[in-house]
Amino acid sequence: MKKAPAKKTPVEKVVEKEAPVEGAAAGTAPAKKTAKEIREWAIGEGREVSLRGRISAAIVRFFHDAAAKLPAVGG
Repeated sequence: MKKAPAKKTPVEKVVEKEAPVEGAAAGTAPAKKTAKEIREWAIGEGREVSLRGRISAAIVRFFHDAAAKLPAVGG
């Protein structure tokens, strides 16, 4: 005995919209830096980092920690 094919019901697409960021949260997250910028910083700080490949999580963490200690620019 053959099974009847399942009927396809239309699926409604739900698109989530990003909420606008206002107030203190706007612009407080550090801008994502490129690997090149992180490498240049690490070399300038005397840290050992390869010129190619993945940058270690520790170096990235040190970079972001150092950037967080700098005074805010603008505003």
